[in-house]
Amino acid sequence: MYYQGTLKWNQGVNNEMVYFLGNIPSGTYDPSRLANLNLGFVAWDAGAGYTYFDQKTGHEFSAVGGFTYSLMNPFLQYQNGIDFHVDWAASQFVSKNVQIGLVGYVYQRVTGTAAPARSSAPSWGARSASARRLVSSSPSPRSTRAI
Repeated sequence: MYYQGTLKWNQGVNNEMVYFLGNIPSGTYDPSRLANLNLGFVAWDAGAGYTYFDQKTGHEFSAVGGFTYSLMNPFLQYQNGIDFHVDWAASQFVSKNVQIGLVGYVYQRVTGTAAPARSSAPSWGARSASARRLVSSSPSPRSTRAI
């Protein structure tokens, strides 16, 4: 089960937020299963974000960064290190409902892992980054008319 809290501010084209996200294990978890409905361990994520959006020009840029901390996964006897992550997007609206641009993320583990049962687990320094093209459309708002 995930729980989330956010505070958001808007000042014209500038939008800011801070967030807190947590996970409480719920349901079943089986480490041999390819997909599970929950993480199987307690985790917290906190961070902040910024969006610049100018409706007149159609320019939009967003970035959200945060840190994630987790407790030991009792099923795998493994605890992730603290990680830092940034997700970002830059786009241009070409119509009211269609935008094109780039999206990406950066991930960096900043502390080591705790994996007594797995001596081959990386202890720190895992990193990843990616950027991709974006084409997005949103449906038109449903029109209403009196009959």
